[in-house]
Amino acid sequence: MGSNLSSLKTIKQNEYLMKLISNEHISPNDSKFWNEFLSFAFTNLDAICNFMNENIIPLMSKWLDNNMASQNLGSIIQVFIHKVDILKKNVQNNVR
Repeated sequence: MGSNLSSLKTIKQNEYLMKLISNEHISPNDSKFWNEFLSFAFTNLDAICNFMNENIIPLMSKWLDNNMASQNLGSIIQVFIHKVDILKKNVQNNVR
């Protein structure tokens, strides 16, 4: 999450993920944050599935606890909808 290549071993220290699950609101219009947050790639997912499951649950719990104040779940949904619209328009323009 952020910086293009992410390691699940350091996921709890990822500044973008920590900001997302904090009680701080992130506007859907904060393109810099969302573009960096969404530009990631994990390597060797099959080998680390158990590690991921053990570490994601506490982060999700914190995110849900803080979401009433931060409303970041709504922000990320709006960002995804916006990104899908952009992709859709690009595809339509390339088909013509």
